[in-house]
Amino acid sequence: MVTVQTSNLFGVLKHSMNSVAHHYMKSAAHSWWYVIHTKPKQEARALLNLTNQGYECFLPMHKKQVVRRAAVVTQAEPLFSRYLFIQLDTNLSGKSWGPIRSTLGVSKLVVFGSEPARVDSGLIHLFKQRELSIADEVTPLFKAGDQVVGMGGWQLYSVVDASQPGVLRKVDTTHVPLSAYLGAVGMPGVTAWYGLVQIINPKAGETVVVSAASGAVGRNAYEDEDVSLELLKSLREPYAAQLAARFKLDDVAAIPTTDEEVLLSEVGRKRGAVMSGGRINIAKAAEIVLHDFRAGLIGRITLETPEQFAQWWAEGQAKEAEREAAKLARKQKKHGSRKPADADADVDDDDEEEDESDEG
Repeated sequence: MVTVQTSNLFGVLKHSMNSVAHHYMKSAAHSWWYVIHTKPKQEARALLNLTNQGYECFLPMHKKQVVRRAAVVTQAEPLFSRYLFIQLDTNLSGKSWGPIRSTLGVSKLVVFGSEPARVDSGLIHLFKQRELSIADEVTPLFKAGDQVVGMGGWQLYSVVDASQPGVLRKVDTTHVPLSAYLGAVGMPGVTAWYGLVQIINPKAGETVVVSAASGAVGRNAYEDEDVSLELLKSLREPYAAQLAARFKLDDVAAIPTTDEEVLLSEVGRKRGAVMSGGRINIAKAAEIVLHDFRAGLIGRITLETPEQFAQWWAEGQAKEAEREAAKLARKQKKHGSRKPADADADVDDDDEEEDESDEG
C-alpha cells in the first residue's frame, strides 16, 4: 500500500523521475505516464474531455468528510488537487500531444526544466491498488492531532460543533507558526490589511486613526470582566442613583468602594446571571453591564468629569494661542521688521484680502 500526502506530489514525482531515468536506459517501451495540471476544480472535466479524445488517463480519488449546508457529508475528491495522470506514446506513430493543452479543463502539461515530468508505471499501479484497498475508507473531517483555528474563546478547553460552517478550520503549520493564525495571517491580520490597503488606501501626508479595540478584533483583545469593573469604578460615585435604579440595587453606597467585584456580583444576582448552586456568572454579568452602558440604558451619563473638561479646554486654548503666535511671526517675517501695530494691521489686511478672494 502507498500512503501519499496530497501536498507532496512533486516530491513523489522527483523520486519517480530518478527511477524512470534508470529504468529508461534498460527499457524499450515507448509509453509513459505524465502529469496534467488542470484548471481550478476542473479535474473531472479535464478527465472526461481527455478520455473522449482517446487518451488513457487516471485521476486518483479519495473519500473525505466535508461540511455542506451545516451538515457533515462524505464526498469523493481528487487525491492531488488540480492534478491527474495521462499515458502518452513517445514514438512518432503514437497519438499526438498537441490537443492536450487546448482541452477544456486542462491548464498545462507539468514539466521539470524543459522535459515533461514522467511517472513510473509501477507508481501508477500502486496508486490504483491503493484506491481499491481503501474504497470504503473515509478521511474524517478532523482527527486527533490536527492543527485548527476557531472562535473558542480564551480558555484551555472548548466543545464545538465542527459540522457548523466556519467553526473550525484546519491550518498548515509547516512554514507558518500556529500562533500567527491568531494574528498576522489570521482574521485580524487579513482584516486589518484589507481595510487599510484596499479600503482606506492612505496617501502620503494623510493621518489614519486605527482603533484596535473595536469589532471582532476588540472582542478578543480585552476581557469584558476587566472593562466592566473599571466602568463600575468610574460610575459608582457620580451615578450611584442611576446604577441602583437600572440594576435594582438596594444600596450602592453600602458596597465597599475597594471591591468592584462585589458590585458586579450584585448586578449579576439581580439580573439573573446565576448558575447552578447559586454561583454568579461573572462573565454574563460583565456583558450585561457593558451592553446597558453602550445602549444608554443606565441613563444620561458621561465618563468625563468637569475637572477633566476644564483641563482639556485650557490645553486647547493654549494650543490655539501658540498657533496664532506662529501665524503672526510668519507675517512679520514676510513683511520685514515693523512695529507691532503695523504688523497687526497687515495681518488684518491680509485676512480681509483672503476673505475677499474666497468670496470671489
